[in-house]
Amino acid sequence: MTEHADERIALFIDGANLYSASRGLGFNIDFKRLLDHFGAQGRLVRAFYYTALFDEMEYSPLRPLIDWLDYNGYGEGFELGMDCPNDRYVNDEAICQAIVSMLAGIGIQVKLNAQPKARFFPKLRPPGLDTSFHLLGWTPPSFDSWNALFNLHGCPRVGDAGAIWPRGGRDRVSRGRTNYGGYCNPKVDALTARILSETDRDRRAGLIREEWSITIEDLAYIPLHQQALAWGVRSGVAVPQRPDNRFAWRHVRMK
Repeated sequence: MTEHADERIALFIDGANLYSASRGLGFNIDFKRLLDHFGAQGRLVRAFYYTALFDEMEYSPLRPLIDWLDYNGYGEGFELGMDCPNDRYVNDEAICQAIVSMLAGIGIQVKLNAQPKARFFPKLRPPGLDTSFHLLGWTPPSFDSWNALFNLHGCPRVGDAGAIWPRGGRDRVSRGRTNYGGYCNPKVDALTARILSETDRDRRAGLIREEWSITIEDLAYIPLHQQALAWGVRSGVAVPQRPDNRFAWRHVRMK
C-alpha cells in the first residue's frame, strides 16, 4: 500500500522470469487483475513487460513480428481475444498460456478464453466463426500435403468468385472447411487442384513445394510445434508408432 493515493506507480515486469516462476509454482497470472491491483494503490502511470530481445541481436524469432507491427502502426501493441481448448491437444491450455505471456512481451495483450472442446469447436466452426485468434491442431489422415492444403488453406467460398464464408451459405463451402480465419489466395487454390490430379511424382513434389512456399510467405498460419507422441511399450510386443498417433491392432506383432 502506498502512502498517498495520488502517488505515481510504474511497473517493470521481467517477463521471462515471471512466466518461469508462475509455471514452476503451478498458477496463472491474470494481468488485468494485476494492473487493477496496482491501479488501486495510486496512479499507475505505466506498466512495462519486457523480454530478452536486444537491438544489437543479429536475429531473433520475434524481430520480424516486431518490425511488422511497428511498420503497420502497432508499435505500442494492441489487444485481442484468443480461443483455446483445454481438453483436446496435449498441454493445449498451457501452450496458449505461454503464447499469451510471449505476446505480452511485445505489447500484444491477449485475453485467453480456454474451454472444453465441446464448447470450443462449435464457437469456431461455421455458421458462427466466432473467433479472431485461436489454437488449432491438424493431422492429415492420408499423410499427404494435399489434405492440409485443401482443408486448411483452401479459400472457403461457394464457387470461385463468391464471398469468403458467405452468410447463409457456409454449409455449402467445399474447400477450406477448417480455414476458420478465411485465408484466401487464388494461386494456392489453383496449385491445390493441380496437386490432386498430377500423376508425375517429381512434378507433383515441385508443386507441393511451390504451394507451401506461398502459404508460408503469406503467413497463412503461425506454426507452433509438432505435438510429441507418448506411447507405452513392453517386451514381447512390437508395434510401429504412426506419425498421426493412431493405434491399429493389425500392426501389432507378438514376439
